Amino acid sequence: MLLVAAIIIRRDFRLSTVTRIAPEGSVRADTIVRFAWHSVRGAVRYTIEVARPDGVPVASAATLGDTTIDVSTLALARGVNYRWTVTATDARGRVSRSPPVTFTVTR
Repeated sequence: MLLVAAIIIRRDFRLSTVTRIAPEGSVRADTIVRFAWHSVRGAVRYTIEVARPDGVPVASAATLGDTTIDVSTLALARGVNYRWTVTATDARGRVSRSPPVTFTVTR
């Protein structure tokens, strides 16, 4: 009788959490709002999503590796408490999403 044993080593690879830099709180902006965050090791793509307080999306943008995205204020009304998140994606499709943060455009 031949007994074969196999050992499977599984590593749980995860992207680190995305950390946002800006905007947060009150934002004075005439034409664009710049969204910025710290890079995530292994990420090849970042996507931001901006939504109204009721969850309705108003803007979405993606970048390949950059850690800033500019969004036109044409999509953003003055005095509304928007919330935004950034999602990092690695080459294998694994994602890390930041918790939402709020900001208000004051112009």
